[in-house]
Amino acid sequence: MRLRVLGPVEVQDPTGRPVPLGGARQTILLALLAATANQPLSTGRLIDLLWPEDPPASPTAALHTAVSRLRRALAGTGATIRHRTSSYQLHVARDQIDALVFEDLTRTASDPEALGTALRMWQGEPYLGLHHVSPLRHEAVRLTELKLSAIEDGAARLSEAGDHAAAIAYLRRAVAEAPLRERSRVLLMRALAASGQTSAALDDYREYRALLVEETGLEPTPAVRSAHQGLLSGAAAGAVDGDALSPATARAELTLVAVPEPVSPLVGRVREVAEIGDLVARGHRLVTLTGLGGVGKTRLALDVARRAWQGPAAFVDLAPVTSAEDVADAFARALGIRLTAPDPIADLSAAVADRALLVLVDNFEHVLPASGLLTTLLSRCAGLHALVTSRSRLDAAQQTEYPVRPLTVPPADAGPDDVLASPAVALFLDRVADRSLVAGSGPAQIGRLCREVGGLPLAIELAAGLVRFRSLADVREHVVGSLARAESGALASAIRWSFDRLSFADQAILRRLSFFASAFDAATAAAVGGARPGSLDRLVSLGLLRLDRHDGTVRYAVPKIIIGYLESADRDEQTRRAAEEAHLRYHAGLCRDPRWLDDALLARVGAGYPDLLGALRRGLATGRPDDDLYDLATAVLLYWLWQNSTHPAMRMLDALERLPEGSPARAVRLRVLRGIFLRELGRVEEAARALTGCPEILHAAGDVDWLVTCQGILGVVAYDQGRTGEAARWLRAAIDAAGTGVERRLPELHGMLAAVQTADGDHVGAVDSALRALAALANEPSPALRVSTMVNAAQALTEADRGVLALEVLTGGLADLDETPDGMHTYQVNLGWAYHSTGAHGEALKTFRSILDTVADAHEWPLVAELLAGSACALAHIGHNRAAALTLGGTERLLHRLDQRLSKWIHQQLDGAYAIVAQHPHGADQILAGRQLGASSVISLVRQIEV
Repeated sequence: MRLRVLGPVEVQDPTGRPVPLGGARQTILLALLAATANQPLSTGRLIDLLWPEDPPASPTAALHTAVSRLRRALAGTGATIRHRTSSYQLHVARDQIDALVFEDLTRTASDPEALGTALRMWQGEPYLGLHHVSPLRHEAVRLTELKLSAIEDGAARLSEAGDHAAAIAYLRRAVAEAPLRERSRVLLMRALAASGQTSAALDDYREYRALLVEETGLEPTPAVRSAHQGLLSGAAAGAVDGDALSPATARAELTLVAVPEPVSPLVGRVREVAEIGDLVARGHRLVTLTGLGGVGKTRLALDVARRAWQGPAAFVDLAPVTSAEDVADAFARALGIRLTAPDPIADLSAAVADRALLVLVDNFEHVLPASGLLTTLLSRCAGLHALVTSRSRLDAAQQTEYPVRPLTVPPADAGPDDVLASPAVALFLDRVADRSLVAGSGPAQIGRLCREVGGLPLAIELAAGLVRFRSLADVREHVVGSLARAESGALASAIRWSFDRLSFADQAILRRLSFFASAFDAATAAAVGGARPGSLDRLVSLGLLRLDRHDGTVRYAVPKIIIGYLESADRDEQTRRAAEEAHLRYHAGLCRDPRWLDDALLARVGAGYPDLLGALRRGLATGRPDDDLYDLATAVLLYWLWQNSTHPAMRMLDALERLPEGSPARAVRLRVLRGIFLRELGRVEEAARALTGCPEILHAAGDVDWLVTCQGILGVVAYDQGRTGEAARWLRAAIDAAGTGVERRLPELHGMLAAVQTADGDHVGAVDSALRALAALANEPSPALRVSTMVNAAQALTEADRGVLALEVLTGGLADLDETPDGMHTYQVNLGWAYHSTGAHGEALKTFRSILDTVADAHEWPLVAELLAGSACALAHIGHNRAAALTLGGTERLLHRLDQRLSKWIHQQLDGAYAIVAQHPHGADQILAGRQLGASSVISLVRQIEV
């Protein structure tokens, strides 16, 4: 049996003969079930779609009759229709539906033969003749987008392989089907030019521009204009951005971690700064400064970044990073972005795009397996340069290594003037700032000291620091004598000399403090390291601890070279484990018994993130699960959920799952979080399985807060699966549980229930739940929770035809937005829909447009799609028919590219706008033209409309 939907819907029996389906309603029913093959489709949804205007007196019975007739028609074909609770599902093998076979073939479309086979399956528009049924129209748009993208990807690969003729043939087919599609046009122009047909490529651009202006009133986007200019100038072709779901046409300003400003001048490195700056200027995009610890790699790189690089620069400090898999997160934090894609490089490269940017990456030596991340990022971002410090080369063939040597020291027979002119002595004197030392035999002693420490800058600075407390002769006698007798390097010996001056108690304190990845205050040092009064002062005086004063606060940090010494020289495994244990217990204490929606907890995790993550990684390495480790992991996972860092969270959950089983009461929270993250990834069925049995364990443990969380997410998962009745039951159970001690959760839960009731058509219940949610906010201290609850309640009120009340709710919550600016965008979206529902379509359009550019610049594409959807609906009602049609088409395409779901009510508004536009001459053609536009073009179109 073969079910065809890539054209007119048709069933063929095993002999290839058509199977009569018994009428139009059975054909639509089969098409709807085929579009969701092997997935349940609720009976309520089927009834709405089969009888949109005049439902039968007994709709459930009528649907049962239609299904029975379709089952009889499919008898003997191998396809079956299964009935589940309140839903039906078409059960069929993937190779029996042409659309599913096509999707499978396009996944391997790097093979031209597979692409050709996939394209030959098409007999016309998918679900031909059934586009008045909105889900089938949307599915047709999705399949068409998939086909055109497959053609473009296949053609691009053929061009790269030199087969321009085959690429041109494929691209002419794509252009014939979608003449306004940007990527097809750019690829065609480039393929024509590469085959020697530059004149034809220029003609194609002129044809495209004329058609675009005629159909939409828009000029070509910067990407197309750039391709055209490349043809005129003969410049090499760059990447084609795939119609701009990237910063290529709408880049956000990055919030960079600035390169630190050194507190002291760089001495003796004029030549090195010039040479490294010249390497960067000449196009060496990966320069690695190598050398032993303490030679001054970081200090040199800072000066190059601040003095020799003309442009923006970001500082990526890898010293706190304990695992190569956390390097992407360190880059994201340095760039001020969040990682949301399965491949973090996709997010990083989209953020950097083609901008000129230098990243100074410090301390790469202990995460060398992450070299591939950096080289891949450089390959995708043509304007990116990387200046890296590392004790050893990166695992990257294209790097330019610049070995950093110790400072030049004076010869033993040098005279006083030559001694003072040497870079090593100049550094010593700069750091001491005491010119009396150059009198008499001083220069000779300083020269000898610098020679015996090998010209190593950090050792010189350490000796200079000791001169503040001892005479130069004393430092020469003890420090240099120690160095002369040392079996290891000069720097290690200098550090050992200071370390040996400490009492055993202070040595233990330093070991514990060395596990901090970031700066800490005296109270934290006392809590973790057991620092006593005077201990911190002694460590600072010996150069083993750095003291920083800023804005009236005092913080400490163990220099990284001291940490390296302790790691290499400390052979006491028991002491090291005790220090690790102290850190785990301290940081777990900051996250004790983590609760859901705890703003203070999230703030603590954010403030101490490197140390918390480092403690968690070390705790995982022990392989011993306990409540502290589970609490720490739960807190970090909640922080990642807030940051939308789904994929790092899943990797962490996998690592935790490999541990021996610990406390069931704590471990079950991780199962709940796994369900939440799986749902965020769209893996709803897996989420449901992960959550199975969790409510019972949490109830038995008396963990009401997490029980409420679990019941709430089970309600959301059931809603995602179309089981609104079950979703409502879970949410009511959560509300009942919250009333027994976690009343702070009631606003959130009532708001969620209101959304479910709205989708289920229970508008009376939705309004009641929305009002209960708002009433429960009276004593809620969290602005974030107040805003999210008001937004959810307003959405339910809007969709329940209570738009005026929704407007009152939203306008009354403006004060909270000052404290939670992250909620502003969602607030504006809902405000726009509230205006739309009251008939104030002009205000709705203004509201949607007010944040459209900002949201696009931030690459928040799901919000962009909803803003464009709202704009399309408003334009249709205002009477801007062409703009409405083009925006509708562009919105449909964007929604399918994002695989984004909107509420049933919003889809109804879109269907209403579609019906208005389709009534006008050329409306359907203009919608089709809009489906060929990229997101940036649709945004430009909406922005230009005058209201």
